[in-house]
Amino acid sequence: MQLPLWDGNPRFRDNNGAMIASLSNYPLIRFSCMAKRDFSTKPRTDYPMTWEAIRPDNAGRLSATAFYYGVELYRSLDIPIGLIISHGGGTRKEL
Repeated sequence: MQLPLWDGNPRFRDNNGAMIASLSNYPLIRFSCMAKRDFSTKPRTDYPMTWEAIRPDNAGRLSATAFYYGVELYRSLDIPIGLIISHGGGTRKEL
């Protein structure tokens, strides 16, 4: 889902997004935001992945769906969680 947790605009955002983002400190939940790339019919191996822990200064730009899903998984399973964020509509992800 492309809609962020909070970006300063209350339209189509979590009403408590600013507060939740400011309180978010999850060093064991990491994310990587993928840049938009050209369409390819073959798997790509040249994409540079960088992982960031969820902190108050970067939580707001995460997809709200990915954020809540990651936090719920972390609380339920008590293991490190990795989230791949793709803000391109109709983007297919395969591992």
